[in-house]
Amino acid sequence: MNSENRYKNRFLDYARGLLNSRLPDGFSSPPRASGMRFPMVNSYSVDHPLREFAKQCHRISLEGSRHQRMQAFLMLSDRASVAVEVPVWMTPRESHMFDSNLTGHIDLVRLTDKVEVWDYKPYASQEIFACCQVYWYTRMLSARLRINLDAFRCGFFDAYTVYVVEPGPIPFQKTLTDYVKS
Repeated sequence: MNSENRYKNRFLDYARGLLNSRLPDGFSSPPRASGMRFPMVNSYSVDHPLREFAKQCHRISLEGSRHQRMQAFLMLSDRASVAVEVPVWMTPRESHMFDSNLTGHIDLVRLTDKVEVWDYKPYASQEIFACCQVYWYTRMLSARLRINLDAFRCGFFDAYTVYVVEPGPIPFQKTLTDYVKS
């Protein structure tokens, strides 16, 4: 890993700490970031190295699901990729929006000029709620690391398109529990 990210040590300490700690009670219970359903937050397509990595991954034969193959390939091939399947959560006290923990697993964390939070979506251009999912992953990792959202870049990708999601504040029209998939 060749990263000059100023938060590198904070993230790596968090990741190491996960190996020796227990996840919060109810971690696998709703609400989960992948079940959040509110309209698209600000997002746009960009030229990003993840697209080329995804194309290369599709050209080789690896065992496992699409996600597992992509994650393994990125960890082996991309110097900026530092972790996969990273558990994150936000307590009710941290969110001021939920009555229980909001939880999830980040597909990929990269350390570049920012802390990058990515979700691999095989059909990214057809995604409706992926923006919401990575938005919450980023908010949760921000809470865990105690780092301002300005230090993050987040989005979702496949071999054709990379979408960046703006992790800024979102004005909610309802309570957040109204946005959870039933």
